[in-house]
Amino acid sequence: MNSNALYSSIAKSYDTILGLSGYNLAVKYFVRRLPLDRSRAIKVLDAGCGTGIYSLEMLRRFPNATVTAFDLNEEMVSAFREKLAKNKDASRRVRILTTDINKPIAEPGEKFDLVITAGVLEYVDLEKAVRNLAAQLVRGGYFLNVSVKDNLFGKLVSNLYKLELYSSDRKVKAFTESGFALIKVMQFPPTREAYLFKMAA
Repeated sequence: MNSNALYSSIAKSYDTILGLSGYNLAVKYFVRRLPLDRSRAIKVLDAGCGTGIYSLEMLRRFPNATVTAFDLNEEMVSAFREKLAKNKDASRRVRILTTDINKPIAEPGEKFDLVITAGVLEYVDLEKAVRNLAAQLVRGGYFLNVSVKDNLFGKLVSNLYKLELYSSDRKVKAFTESGFALIKVMQFPPTREAYLFKMAA
């Protein structure tokens, strides 16, 4: 079973599985540490949004934010849409697309203040995806990349979800070569870590 088929098969139970693993706590932890004014009207791109866990947390944390979220897996996007149908406020502030991370995402000329990737870069050509997403950011914008740690627990997760673990050095290099500066690295043991980058102004 390939990774897309795997995610299709677990889309309905995905949130429950992640909730049991403490994933939701990690999401809150990383979002709360973003250096953004909570009252500001920010535009967020959630790349590889899955069932929308990061999108919804951003909307809770930043009441004036709007989110464009996309994923290649139609079942995961469908599960996200079902959640939005029960939350009218969030649904007014989210645009959901089904598309590929290596294709143009925004409307011509549209830019975002923040791009979020959480566990999606491990399934694609890292450098190519970062370059494509960097083109979607405003100058001085932020990029939050949440990834699976390259440790024993990470290897177990990578085997389960059929993803590729990248070393910290390779991740940082992929971003710095696309015009980013590393602001900080945040840890959420045992499996998650987040890299916050800023695009040159």
